[in-house]
Amino acid sequence: MTLFPTYTYPLTKLKPMLKLLQTNPILIRTPQLLYLLMLILTTSDLEKAELFKLHLSEIFHPHLDIVDLENTNVVNTALDAPLQPSPSVKYFSPNEVKYLIHKYPRNKSPGFDLITFEVAKNLPKRAIVHLTHIYNSILRLSYFPLLWKFSNIIMIQKPNKPPDSTSSYRPISLLPLFAKILERLLLKRIAPIIAEKQILPDYQFGFRTSYSTIHQVHRLADAISYSLEKKLYCTYAFLDISQAFDRVWHQGLLYKLKSFIPTSYFLLFKSYLSDRSFKICYGIATSEIASINAGVPHGGILSPLLYNIFVSDQPTSPNTSVTRMIK
Repeated sequence: MTLFPTYTYPLTKLKPMLKLLQTNPILIRTPQLLYLLMLILTTSDLEKAELFKLHLSEIFHPHLDIVDLENTNVVNTALDAPLQPSPSVKYFSPNEVKYLIHKYPRNKSPGFDLITFEVAKNLPKRAIVHLTHIYNSILRLSYFPLLWKFSNIIMIQKPNKPPDSTSSYRPISLLPLFAKILERLLLKRIAPIIAEKQILPDYQFGFRTSYSTIHQVHRLADAISYSLEKKLYCTYAFLDISQAFDRVWHQGLLYKLKSFIPTSYFLLFKSYLSDRSFKICYGIATSEIASINAGVPHGGILSPLLYNIFVSDQPTSPNTSVTRMIK
């Protein structure tokens, strides 16, 4: 389905608008009129890809309306503080790499390098050894390769949303396969650390092994039943966080990561989040490359866990029960 229906606008309808712009040029700065002009003028796949790029470039920034200067200074001061020495991390083995390649889903789309599961699955043993050496070098240097941070983004229309609005589409990042294998390797290493230090609260059920949203529904039903039996008031507030993954504040996330993960992993995550870039693939066209200044990529292996860590210290009160389900 195309982003904007391709209509033919008669000249008689365009002339009054053009005359209005000539007499009042300041009107072109209003978002409503500018968007209307885009609806009229945007017809080709390339123009739509560029429009999506502009839309996401505005989204991939932290929420500026909730910036707290005091907290920002605390975060920046902590990030600038010297790193604490930590034990050396365990390197990856060729067997680990081979196992995760063969466990990788077959139907996933490739990134910009077009390397698919079939290619990776048929790599010879020597290639696996060389790939493992690259992964261990990345771990040793705490440097995530720049090209592995570049994503092709396709836009998927959300259910029951109008197709002629850029906000009706969800961005899905297509990342290089070998970058996602590395993310799986890192996930296996840091998940036990997070569990041991109890970073995630017990009421966090989204994106966690052995947890299910069904369990949250049972908790909800149990709380309602208890209130009815005791003849108590039971009030619920359901919140939906808009653009949750796209607006994650990188400095805030790094501030939380620095407090509990070893230095080598922290520096690698710092490299992972910095200097990310993307381009939009729409139809047969692609947009120009743009930078990402906030958020974790949709489709990234580490993204759900990083988002859980980012929101793990949500304020609570003694008389309030919190449940969190992320879909």
